[in-house]
Amino acid sequence: MGRKGPKGPKGAKANADALTKAALAAMSEETTVRITTVLEDFRASDAQVHTFEPSLTNQERAAVHAMCKKMGMISKSKGYGERRCLSVYKTKNTQAPGKEEGPSKLGFSEEARQILLDLFTHYPPDDAELNGDAVKNPGDKAAKIRWKTDTAFSRPAMQKHDIAKKVKMLTSKLSDPRQLRKIGEDRSKLPIASFKDHISSTLENHQVVLISGETGCGKTTQVPQYILDHVWGKGESCKIICTQPRRISAMSVAERISVERGETVGDTVGYKIRLESKGGKNSSIIFCTNGVLLRVLIGRVTNSSNRQRAADDVIMGITHIIVDEIHERDRFSDFMLAILRDLLPMYPHLHLVLMSATIDAERFSQYFNGCPVIRVPGHTYPVKTFYLEDVLSILQSVGDNHLNPETNDLGLDSVLTDDYKSSMDEAISMALASDEFDLLIELISIEQNPEIFNYQHSETGVTPLMVFARKGQLGDVCMLLSFGVDCSARDHDGKSALDWAQQENQIVGG
Repeated sequence: MGRKGPKGPKGAKANADALTKAALAAMSEETTVRITTVLEDFRASDAQVHTFEPSLTNQERAAVHAMCKKMGMISKSKGYGERRCLSVYKTKNTQAPGKEEGPSKLGFSEEARQILLDLFTHYPPDDAELNGDAVKNPGDKAAKIRWKTDTAFSRPAMQKHDIAKKVKMLTSKLSDPRQLRKIGEDRSKLPIASFKDHISSTLENHQVVLISGETGCGKTTQVPQYILDHVWGKGESCKIICTQPRRISAMSVAERISVERGETVGDTVGYKIRLESKGGKNSSIIFCTNGVLLRVLIGRVTNSSNRQRAADDVIMGITHIIVDEIHERDRFSDFMLAILRDLLPMYPHLHLVLMSATIDAERFSQYFNGCPVIRVPGHTYPVKTFYLEDVLSILQSVGDNHLNPETNDLGLDSVLTDDYKSSMDEAISMALASDEFDLLIELISIEQNPEIFNYQHSETGVTPLMVFARKGQLGDVCMLLSFGVDCSARDHDGKSALDWAQQENQIVGG
């Protein structure tokens, strides 16, 4: 057996060099120079293919193949006889000595484009960076950054006729039974609804107001709207910034308020969180996280004059700042409240509203120079408890479902628990004995369920309709009638609501 050549890249290169030397040795010097010159010129050109004339000899073809392999190019012969020709192709790595590659293109996704746009909007490059001159001192670079105003915090440029048009459109939507009438009725039942005028008047006379509202009172979704409606009622525009401790809450509350106003997110109400925002200069209410607002406020206390000037423009455009859930204290909220307290004297137009469910109100009030405190009662909602076997039963067929009202008395929609029945009995007795209707009305309004407004006292069989008919509560009677109350129900003595009204002479006319 003959001796095998060396293996691997080094062996291949050695073989190519040997073939090149052998092929060149078999040719004249003139032919060698000519072929070498042609290949060098081709490699330096922009052409991708070069074809030699068919008159090459076998030795010349072998030399071209060997030289192309050494120079990193590909050579192929095709055809037969006198028509056989040799073509040379460049590869991706083929590069002439001393020739630099052109700039490569870098593509970005749409999400990356938005992130970069936001970054360059807040931190635009200066002239030195655009010209390619690096800043020697990183501290100097930070000082030279020009801070641009974020339009999301700018005050809408709305005239009185624009505001009147918005108010008229909102009023028409709220009065449309197909859209927002039901939502408007639900809003009016929230505990904070009765404090609407009190909140507006207090905020009109004080720069800082603290609202201590229990869970479920509606402060998060209603207070921004109360302020907006009050300012619009005066024919003025406003910019209300509402902070939330988490991004998901900022987005969800903005969406909820937009639904209540019959709009889409980004119109009157928007949000701005890290790397995402909806709405801008034309939005009157912007929800954001504590960190986003803190970033704006920090620009006011920085040493950079450009950032101070831009931050001043932002704060001058903000009319109200609402800090929600201030009891969830963290480094962002504490630092933000400290900065706000120092900035308020410098911006008399700026109003601050602090809100929380559980809070040491007096402590925060003292921190803000004894600001007024508005306490709003909460509202607890009934909670239904289902166990795992109940959920599994729901997923079964109707015939096997033990929660099906047709096969079992335990219905999913039943809200009359033993505690609820006891509360209804107590409310009916109090209304009959001492004309205290608040508890009964509240229990009926929690859930407009036939089981509730048709409920009969466990001992007497008296219904809420009978109570209101006997006491002459015409408005409450109309409310129950609108709910579809059963007017034919009778108590244990066989008397209906009409009989109760006639007994107490509550019927006028024939």
